[in-house]
Amino acid sequence: MPFSLRVRARSRRSAARTSPWRVSFAPVLQEPLREAMKIWVYDDLPRRRNKNAVQHARAIIAAVGMLSESLRVQRPDHGTVPTAWGRSDIVAFTNRMGYYTSTGRISPARRLAFTRFVRRVLLRFRALDLTAPGQLLEAMPADFAISPEDMPDEPEAG
Repeated sequence: MPFSLRVRARSRRSAARTSPWRVSFAPVLQEPLREAMKIWVYDDLPRRRNKNAVQHARAIIAAVGMLSESLRVQRPDHGTVPTAWGRSDIVAFTNRMGYYTSTGRISPARRLAFTRFVRRVLLRFRALDLTAPGQLLEAMPADFAISPEDMPDEPEAG
């Protein structure tokens, strides 16, 4: 592993008492995905020069946390093997997001934002070469990506 960012996982209750600059990776359950997210945050935060940068990172971690939850629930290996991830996992994730929208757990706008976040992060993992041999997400399949047809429609203004 070429990089390690030490960030302690926290419960929601203890996270509320901590510094506004801390970021919790607890929603991301699979170790390789969690470590890749740490690298992504380390890469992304310096590009953001506003006071909402940490909050934006938290929202993206929450979105990837929903992908992580979907992998844990849908896969027999609980999503712990990146080489086994595939197209069916992306379909399961997007369907799960649609279900959450239909039940009111998340809004259509949040569904669209989270799907966009996950799409962007998965593309960035590849750009950061985290899927190369010997890296965290070694041999992550190319079809483990959100394509344009997987994106939900824009929510209606109203």
